[in-house]
Amino acid sequence: MAVSALGRPYGRLWGATAVSNLGDGIILGAGPLLATSVTRNPVAVAGLTAAATLPWLVFSLPAGAWVDRTDRRRLMVRVDAGRALLLVILAVGVCLESFRLAALYLVLFLVGVGETAVDNAAQSLVPDLVEPGLLDRANGRLLAAERATNELAGPPLGAALFGVAAAVPFAVDAASFAASAALLATIRSGRASTRLRRAEIREPEVATVGAVPLPGTGAAGAEPGPGTAAAPPEPRLRDSIAEGLRWVRGERAILRLTAIAAVANLAAGGVLGILVLFAKEHLGVSSLGFGLLLGAASTGGLLGGLAASRIVTAAGQGSVLVGMLFIEAVTDVAVALSGNVVLATVFLGAGAFCAAVWAVVSISLRQTIVPRALLGRVNSVYRLAGMGALPLGAVAGGVLASVFGLTAPFWASATALALLGLVALPLRHDAVAALARARGR
Repeated sequence: MAVSALGRPYGRLWGATAVSNLGDGIILGAGPLLATSVTRNPVAVAGLTAAATLPWLVFSLPAGAWVDRTDRRRLMVRVDAGRALLLVILAVGVCLESFRLAALYLVLFLVGVGETAVDNAAQSLVPDLVEPGLLDRANGRLLAAERATNELAGPPLGAALFGVAAAVPFAVDAASFAASAALLATIRSGRASTRLRRAEIREPEVATVGAVPLPGTGAAGAEPGPGTAAAPPEPRLRDSIAEGLRWVRGERAILRLTAIAAVANLAAGGVLGILVLFAKEHLGVSSLGFGLLLGAASTGGLLGGLAASRIVTAAGQGSVLVGMLFIEAVTDVAVALSGNVVLATVFLGAGAFCAAVWAVVSISLRQTIVPRALLGRVNSVYRLAGMGALPLGAVAGGVLASVFGLTAPFWASATALALLGLVALPLRHDAVAALARARGR
């Protein structure tokens, strides 16, 4: 199904996601090049990655709470407009040769803070724009857009633009965020309002006049009259976060999905952390060859996002959630045993394909099971568990590789994924029960 068949509002969200992720990819390619133009200190250059990823550890939960207490579309517009302004300031500083490395750290950190809110809001907005039966297709195309722009097109484009002039990629990046904000601003319709989403979970007091219930929130800006209850006060941010955490803990299907994602990303981080050494020393590829290997492997994730809905239709959500973990474990074994760069690339791509299909099903289940008013916070818990596990896995993978050799992280990942496949078996029952409760709500 084409993006246009999912509706014009979704198409605009898809376009905004593609454009803003292209900007994220451009800065991934150009940022390190700008850093190396002022320093050759490995720690200083590596600090860019820390600055870009730190927001996921620090702001994931607050971002989820904020997504749930405001209009998600407007939040995305404002954040992308703010990110555009940040990149304009950085581009001007580079043009005037008044750039400092600390400024790049700060910009990447603030852009990352915005990313935690925008990515969460985009996922939380999808159920308001498409029908429940189309969620797999909508999420698959959104994920494919992210992979194609952020991982495939963005970084090489950023490097190429940096070769034209140091300020150009950051100016283009600013334009991409501005374009995203403009597209999002044109989305006018949705299947649920912010006020109704809040009412789902906060359950305000209800008073009646005769036999007609009057919701306690009342009309916007109206004073509560006789027989009506005052609108409940906005909960504190930490209380909102705690509410999301309690909900995840109390819903077995979501808790199990979150735990699986955390362990799977821990394993993935271990592989990614040593992949460049594995490619150069074990497979014997050049730096350019490593770039091509990454691009080819990332294509698997892109294809997985596009094919996910058809696979789910053919096999069912439960079979996909279990089967993709076992298949991905096999691909890790194949890569570990392979000494050929072509075979290794094919199996890395196959693993990325499986991971993308699993991610689409997981996203769709969350969007279906979780109440709208809690979706941002539940997504933030999920993302914190997944994104937070990547750097920890990278460290663990480095230790394993230094002690047992470069293939050790692949064997560890294969073992972890196979065990996760067994852990995922109860998801068939848990998900069905959770979906039934969601329909009851």
